[in-house]
Amino acid sequence: MLELDTIFGWLVPRPYKPNRGSAKSPWPCCDKADEKSARVCHVCRGATCNQCHGFFNGHWICGPCRDHIKAELERERAEFSHFPLALAGGLIAACVSATLWCWLAIKSGMVVGFAAILVGYLSGLGAHLMSGKRRGAPVQWAAVPCAALGIVLGHYAISFYFYKVQLAYIDRAAAEAVTFADPAVVGYFCDHYGFLTPFDAITLSVAMGAALILPMQRTAAVR
Repeated sequence: MLELDTIFGWLVPRPYKPNRGSAKSPWPCCDKADEKSARVCHVCRGATCNQCHGFFNGHWICGPCRDHIKAELERERAEFSHFPLALAGGLIAACVSATLWCWLAIKSGMVVGFAAILVGYLSGLGAHLMSGKRRGAPVQWAAVPCAALGIVLGHYAISFYFYKVQLAYIDRAAAEAVTFADPAVVGYFCDHYGFLTPFDAITLSVAMGAALILPMQRTAAVR
């Protein structure tokens, strides 16, 4: 089960927060343990000293915690080889979220523009998860265009639905014959979304920001 800390970490990645559970480094902490310089590890609350300690964001940590943190940060670092999987995950999430957005618009009878933010967030999440929970520029490069595509698809699907509804009042047979790629639907979409209102600009910026920030590489000063 996901913890709330993990969920909020996906939304706005914070500096790396280590978690080694209840593991503690016992005393003596190393073969050359120096009792005079003994301190408590900032992460696991175990023992450490001048001979084996490390630093995590300026705090003393034991050797095992230092190695654990370095390994965790290295494991989540994205390489260019992760880009295809991240792109696939972002595309799947974008299509699913665009479909959900369209369903919401149909049920409510409104466009619900702020739902575009959810499309951006889910696109970033899909890229992050499909890449093996990697973080970094390659995943971000995949997430942002997927979010943009998802928003366009969502708006277009909503335009298609409302165009058919309006046309049905005039000619039901013609409305039933309209296809998704009908030039009239494209024209209707361009007329309604050919320019950005201040609200559209804000939601689009937040959506792109969510897709960009979510898979951002977490940082920590470890040595």
